Parts: sequence; C-alpha cells; structure tokens
Amino acid sequence: MGEVLGCAAAVVFVALVVANAIKSLKSPTAVRAEFAHPVAANFFATPIIPCCFCRQSLHPMRSHGPMSAGSPAP
Repeated sequence: MGEVLGCAAAVVFVALVVANAIKSLKSPTAVRAEFAHPVAANFFATPIIPCCFCRQSLHPMRSHGPMSAGSPAP
C-alpha cells in the first residue's frame, strides 16, 4: 500500500510541475507578478521539498549518507 501511495504522490507531483511549466510558458507576466509578490514569492522554492519526500518513499532503504534512512548508526 505504501508503494502505491508513493507512486500516486509522484504522479501528482509531476502533473503539478507540468502544469506550472505550461503556465510559465503561456503567461510569463503572471509568473513574474507572482514572483514579485511578497507572499507568493516564498512558494517558488516549495517544489524541492516534495522531491525529497518522493525520493524517500520510492527508495526507502537506499543509503546515500550518514544520516539517511537505513544506514547503520555510527
């Protein structure tokens, strides 16, 4: 069940990225206006966070560093 939920989240994330890419191509002035807005500009960095969650849910046992899930304690 966890794999299905993780894959569904990845599909939704990719769909949102594609939708935002289309928006930026069709209406670059609206994207610039959002980027200039004092509150909305803070949300431009938020797509990085789901990338981390999707990576962890799709590969939970891979170890890529000393603090990764699945790595032995020092």
